[in-house]
Amino acid sequence: APPTRLRAHVPDQHRTLCLLLLATGARLADVVPSVRSTHTALLKAEVDLENRTIDIRPAKLRAQDEPTVRRVPIPEDLLPPLKSQLSDPRTE
Repeated sequence: APPTRLRAHVPDQHRTLCLLLLATGARLADVVPSVRSTHTALLKAEVDLENRTIDIRPAKLRAQDEPTVRRVPIPEDLLPPLKSQLSDPRTE
């Protein structure tokens, strides 16, 4: 279950994103598009609900660095809200 303080202070529409950031250790810039960055946001194809993993591409890279993808497990309690978020047509 989400921490009590998180439930009290984060609006429902942002709760899944906040839990995803906490569970994966990703930065906001790693998963959310920004007008200040050329980084591509987290794609639905990078979320594997069947194998319970998410591929996180780093947003922070120096020009000489090769991008590395971190495959992180999705915690069991994050699966239902994440599945619901991904099936919502407004998230296309």
